[in-house]
Amino acid sequence: MATADFVQIVKIPQDVCTYTREVLRKYADNFKISGRQDEPPLRVLVHGLHGEHVVVPLGESPPFPYMLQREDKFYHGYRFDMDVGDEVTHATPSLQKIFGKTDLDADHSFRNILGFAAGQSTFQSLDGGQLPQQLSDALLPAALKVFGEENNPEALKHSRIYSLYANLLLPGHIVKLHIDTPELRGVDRSKCPTWLLAAAHCSGLFSNRRVRNVTSVFYPKKAPGGALCAYSPELKGKVFPVEEGLTLVLDTDSCFHHSAQARRCSSKPGEAVEIPKLSDNCFVEVEEKDGQIVWRVVENDTRQLVCCVPEEDIRFSVSCKFHIFRSEEEAKQYED
Repeated sequence: MATADFVQIVKIPQDVCTYTREVLRKYADNFKISGRQDEPPLRVLVHGLHGEHVVVPLGESPPFPYMLQREDKFYHGYRFDMDVGDEVTHATPSLQKIFGKTDLDADHSFRNILGFAAGQSTFQSLDGGQLPQQLSDALLPAALKVFGEENNPEALKHSRIYSLYANLLLPGHIVKLHIDTPELRGVDRSKCPTWLLAAAHCSGLFSNRRVRNVTSVFYPKKAPGGALCAYSPELKGKVFPVEEGLTLVLDTDSCFHHSAQARRCSSKPGEAVEIPKLSDNCFVEVEEKDGQIVWRVVENDTRQLVCCVPEEDIRFSVSCKFHIFRSEEEAKQYED
């Protein structure tokens, strides 16, 4: 295990990379367009808001005073406001060669929830537990080191994986500049707007109630483009290429991060990459064609083929998140 100051670097064995790719292909139908097909419980169940925004006529007030306005639309989430922070990464022609032009569709990639545990519930995964166990064994020591708990046997015993998901980026897609949604004891994204949680954490006023989470970003295969850049709280940046087995372990609730554009193997450096335009109803499927693995993007309503991308041009990342607890008492405090 190596380190890049605020980022722990782990190399995942080839057999785990191979198995991960098999899992992604087997459960390809579980990929959904990120940010469009998910509906946080707060927004829908409590406030009755379907989708990311409501339209408010001129002169009228939005249904909730904290909503974010752009033109006649009011938004109820930090995810949308992420565009404000991301604008600076497209500000010059040279930056646009790396991150592409400003485009609201640039991060509408696909996400696959591979496993999740909430509170005291047992972690469940699509593959029956094999992948989360392999990744937990390989990555938990590095996750503990992020918060200086690597020599604490109680932390090793009680810290645990709670989320596992995969992102699929087509050529042209990016990960926009952002921090992940933090968690406070008794308050998470199911009970509070994500933008408010992020602001509360960044303020430093609620550090005594923070749940210490660590994210690992694992690449099961190499990919052209899509390099990840992460910034420490002191704004020191590091760039990491997408290499098979490379895994970055860090506090993504506190460290801003984003990616360069994903590219095709045939792309030339600095060449503009067209951003795919995908409807909410798109899904992906896998096929083997002439001995090559190919990912097809299909429109669900019409069953028309939107695009067909060789797997070598796909940027996969697998995010494995851990709760880091110092002791049994701290773990029970969280569960209660």
